[in-house]
Amino acid sequence: MSKDIFSLLRGSKIAKPAQSSVSTTKVKSVPSTSSPALNIVLTPSSVSRFDARWKVIGSHLITNLPKKLNRSYANPIKIAAFDLDGTLVDTTSGSKFARNPSDWKWFNAKVPSVLQDLQNDEKYLIVIFTNQGGVVASPKSSKSYINFTSRVNQVQRKSGVADDLLVLASPKRPASKNATNVSSVELHDQARKPNVGMWEELAKYLKSQGYEIDLKESFFVGDAAGRPGDFSDSDKAFAEKAAIKFQIPEDIFN
Repeated sequence: MSKDIFSLLRGSKIAKPAQSSVSTTKVKSVPSTSSPALNIVLTPSSVSRFDARWKVIGSHLITNLPKKLNRSYANPIKIAAFDLDGTLVDTTSGSKFARNPSDWKWFNAKVPSVLQDLQNDEKYLIVIFTNQGGVVASPKSSKSYINFTSRVNQVQRKSGVADDLLVLASPKRPASKNATNVSSVELHDQARKPNVGMWEELAKYLKSQGYEIDLKESFFVGDAAGRPGDFSDSDKAFAEKAAIKFQIPEDIFN
């Protein structure tokens, strides 16, 4: 990652994190038998294809998490987290929401190179946290779920970022009587930003991998910052509740 970008993460424009109980979420490291830290592990058991990893928890959470991380990272692990719509991508149609899986374009041309630098040079784990109020994940055959996962598959492929891109999404609670495994209203609310259900699920996953989160070096980028014209401050509030730094896309991608 370029020095200019990295300096932004440490500069005065980053909102100071608020104290949160999430900041105490820690995991003890476990001995590693993989190759030296920060190198790619090429064992067959650790490699998992991104587009084959989609899962739904109840009806309140969509995840794309490898069974085992494909790389080894320093412990505690640094998280570079991003919102999706309005942050990493916009629509090509000009609509507020994507009309189909191909209705997307990068926020700007610098997005892929910034993500690659974060992953390869700065050794961050890249994670997407996104509210998807137009997506119903139960059943998984729903058109909105298929369109969403297909769109993110395209984003991942064209980003040049390796399969260690993690995704957690908060979908809409199903209203159909034909839906199965419907989660409670409370679980849906907790999963949706600015609440930190998705962050807690990431911490749980990383604990299973033997990692604790480096809260001091981790950050979240989103467009809902509470600025004049923003639809809300949910992204900024999410970062504060998770006790990590916050940044807006106009800064990190410039």
